[in-house]
Amino acid sequence: MTNPRRGAKRPPAAHHAPSYPETALIIDEARAVREMLLRAGIRRPDLDDVMQETIFGAVLAVRRGRYRPNPAIEPGFAVRRWLIGIAFKQLSHLHAKAYRRWELLTDQTVEPADAAPSLEARVIARETLRGLNLLPPWARTVLVLIATGEEVADIAIYVRRPASTVSNRIRLARKRLARNMKRWRR
Repeated sequence: MTNPRRGAKRPPAAHHAPSYPETALIIDEARAVREMLLRAGIRRPDLDDVMQETIFGAVLAVRRGRYRPNPAIEPGFAVRRWLIGIAFKQLSHLHAKAYRRWELLTDQTVEPADAAPSLEARVIARETLRGLNLLPPWARTVLVLIATGEEVADIAIYVRRPASTVSNRIRLARKRLARNMKRWRR
């Protein structure tokens, strides 16, 4: 007795023959998809990107024979439904691409590093990271914020504690880090 195969290696083949609609039909139906996405609340800059990738992906899929609609459904409606599926698939990947638009460019140039850090500097950096990893989250937070140049008052706002508490936490975190570093050097 053979066991049934578990997990398909590929999705099942479509039941209908491939269809090759004209690019003009895809673009016409894409306008309706665009309106539907606008009503769904997609922002205009994101909408342009999604629609471009949707149309491009649809045209490529048609050329490769991956558009297989049910012949009983009206062709324009079938293309619209298919494009909506592609558009929502593209929307699911949008967050990975859209964050780039919110980066701010500056006119400051980045100075190239003179040379790679020495072996000793790398060992010290690794020990420091190990020591930080052993600290509780509150200690790591205040140490990282103070190391990046934040003021105590700003850290107090961030962690929602009084400035005196933050100063005390910085002192205690530094003491714990020094203790952890001493343990690693033994």
